[in-house]
Amino acid sequence: MFFIRSLRESWKRIVLVIYDSTTILMIIFAYIIYLSLFGFALFVSKKTYGEEGFEFFPNISMSIFNMYVLFTTSNFPDIIFPFYKKNNLTVLFFIGYLFFGLYLLLNLMLAVFYNSYRHQIDKKI
Repeated sequence: MFFIRSLRESWKRIVLVIYDSTTILMIIFAYIIYLSLFGFALFVSKKTYGEEGFEFFPNISMSIFNMYVLFTTSNFPDIIFPFYKKNNLTVLFFIGYLFFGLYLLLNLMLAVFYNSYRHQIDKKI
């Protein structure tokens, strides 16, 4: 990698794009942390949501991890359905979280990455 000029310049450009986009990345991380704390406070009751619901929000670190998994949509039905079975209105929390995160924040992140990358290419030209 260090001996191939085009590969080295590409990696440098990628690092600069990520550095320019730290603001939106911090906004996304703050969004996940804030709503995981809200979800922890909302779903911490073992009596209301049972063992299945309690396993996703037992402490703050697991809440953050499970909300990150929900944000990536890799295994989101396993997280949503135990709460949905107990109370149908809990789906509003999860769907709101997914809608705002996936359709607004991730598209904003894509736009920031694209704009920063285009700016890096324009500087090179």
